[in-house]
Amino acid sequence: MMRMMFVLIAIVAAFVMMPIEQSRADNTKSGRYLVGGFGVDSCGNLLQAFTRNPPGYVLESEGQIFYTQTSAYIQWINGYVSSHSVRHGAPTKDFEMDGMVMWVKKYCEDNPTDQIFKAASAFTKAHFKAR
Repeated sequence: MMRMMFVLIAIVAAFVMMPIEQSRADNTKSGRYLVGGFGVDSCGNLLQAFTRNPPGYVLESEGQIFYTQTSAYIQWINGYVSSHSVRHGAPTKDFEMDGMVMWVKKYCEDNPTDQIFKAASAFTKAHFKAR
């Protein structure tokens, strides 16, 4: 009886720990990393957001500032690159944030079906020395 209870708890725990959006987690099945948030969106979605609201554009209403989806994508990419820098050190090539955003945008134009995290990863591979 106790063994049956343990197996049941293990099965329930396994289902609870599974990704909620299995279709969006297909590229992380290897178990080597976890990607979430805006990083799992497609490059095509990023390009659409950039068309609607270019980088730097904010909405202001009644004294409050509301950031756009474009801003959210840029912040996600900044976080990814910052995390990579903390782990692997400073970039080997000089770049500015605007340059990084344009580099990722160009990657997305060339690869619209890739996910944003792949664009950010490609940027870090191009700008950081592998350790």
